[in-house]
Amino acid sequence: MVNFKDTANEMQDPVLSPKILESFQPATCDEIRKVILKSPNKSCPLDPLPTHLLKDCLEELLPSITAIINASLSSSTVPVSFKKAAVTPLLKKATLDQEVLGNYRPVSNLSFISKILEKVVSRRLHAHKTAEGLYEPFQSAYRAGHSTETAVLRVQNDILESIDDGKCVFLVLLDLSAAFA
Repeated sequence: MVNFKDTANEMQDPVLSPKILESFQPATCDEIRKVILKSPNKSCPLDPLPTHLLKDCLEELLPSITAIINASLSSSTVPVSFKKAAVTPLLKKATLDQEVLGNYRPVSNLSFISKILEKVVSRRLHAHKTAEGLYEPFQSAYRAGHSTETAVLRVQNDILESIDDGKCVFLVLLDLSAAFA
């Protein structure tokens, strides 16, 4: 009888296998300060105090905010209060009928501190994915320096190279905007 678990382990090259992210490094007060100061002053109705006031009192609040963020990182949980959102319906296009509910999209506004936690986790995930080479080489979304422009340039370059090599090229373009409405 073949033990698939052992076979799978033998097939993995330890040099090529990425290191598993098992925990997040704690945040420092300096890191949290920088994230907060770079954040816009937008507030949410769920925030206990306006963001501009939090920034004005940052040095007094910073140790507590850092402790909350680090408790979440070490426990791998998100506080229930961070999961609550103020939802506002916004009209998809100004020309649509305001009486039709389907013409609205819900916009969720999270508390300011939950957004800070999200940014810290995003930094940790980005650092891990970069260090372990986990980004897809041609991924354009959600990466600095990789936009729809760079994706279009890549497609154009591939088409021109194929034509230069005497290959036949077909380009199929789909409009999926209505699929996600």
